[in-house]
Amino acid sequence: MTLARVAIPSPNYSSGRGTTRILCLHTSEGAEQWDSLGAYLAQSSSQVSYQAGFDDRSAAQIGVYVHHYDKAWAALDANSLGEHACFCTPSGAAAGWTRADWLARDRMLQAAAAWCAEEATRYGIPLQRIDGAGINAGRYGICDHWACTQALGGSHTDVGAGFPWDVLLAYALGAQPFPEPKPKEDVLIGQEWYPMAIFASDDDARQAAVLTWWATYLSAVPSVADLAHWSTGIKDHGYAGCLNMFLAEPNVKERMAARPW
Repeated sequence: MTLARVAIPSPNYSSGRGTTRILCLHTSEGAEQWDSLGAYLAQSSSQVSYQAGFDDRSAAQIGVYVHHYDKAWAALDANSLGEHACFCTPSGAAAGWTRADWLARDRMLQAAAAWCAEEATRYGIPLQRIDGAGINAGRYGICDHWACTQALGGSHTDVGAGFPWDVLLAYALGAQPFPEPKPKEDVLIGQEWYPMAIFASDDDARQAAVLTWWATYLSAVPSVADLAHWSTGIKDHGYAGCLNMFLAEPNVKERMAARPW
């Protein structure tokens, strides 16, 4: 799916940007539609801007306010590191929204993921989350305003602790080719698809898949918490969707590149 981008130009930007290594996500904390956010950003008095904005009306249409190659005014020194985009949310979303609140805005998450996928392709940014330490280490990836605060200072904490990063990344990675199981009852274990019937339960199959991923891609034994997290991910998003999420974890793709098969 290619996003429909509706331009609402903002005068609040600086020409040119030397680096593009992050895609940073924010919350509007007021404007709940991308066109109303655009109307606010179009005022020179607002002194703020983003490259794009998303709301829950459509997964296929977004607002764009500043050219992708210019510097938006969104996060102080982090403006020079890449693009910035905004979820259109009511006041208090970053501090108060739970995971369930975010998941109830599925179209908004899909629109943001599509924007991330398109801009990541444009600039060669891996679809992986990075935090403040990652920003300071010069890593490339997707972050939020809180990560910029951690890295460079400030007071903003959006998008908030309840944000479903796993779902956003799964949607973004879904635009890339990935082998699907032939029948739904098959599970990927190592390099082969096996029928679910060989396992005593679905939970056993999910745990076997998780153990294989860790052994194959990370060469480490997962903790009980890791096992539970990824088993739940498989249940919620399917094997292919969860494996895409897994591949976005730090170091996984590097280890995959060195695998013998």
